[in-house]
Amino acid sequence: MPMKPKKPCNAPGCPKLTRGSYCEDHARPTYKTDTPRLSSRARGYDNAWERLRNAYRAQHPLCEACEAAGRVTLTALVHHVQPIDQRPDLRLVWNNLRSLCKTCHEKSHGFDTKRQT
Repeated sequence: MPMKPKKPCNAPGCPKLTRGSYCEDHARPTYKTDTPRLSSRARGYDNAWERLRNAYRAQHPLCEACEAAGRVTLTALVHHVQPIDQRPDLRLVWNNLRSLCKTCHEKSHGFDTKRQT
């Protein structure tokens, strides 16, 4: 079967040709691993965590990162400052928590919400 012809990358100003939408420089990374992800319960998000999360959200209804930047955004989730896989002893410690909106949470984990050019 013949291959489809290459076309310019969709990233603005990129001169490379590709068979997909974006060249290898501008394609989003894929995060495939050989091991499946454990369930949320197995990763430590149990009933004790849910109670703590709900109490923290009740006291911090706005995104703490947005608030520090002068914006008002409702919180979407509660983030562990020190990740559970690195510091399981801080899983249920109030001072290790931060309420964040979805955008700020993705930024804290290094995910860019907009495609980089």
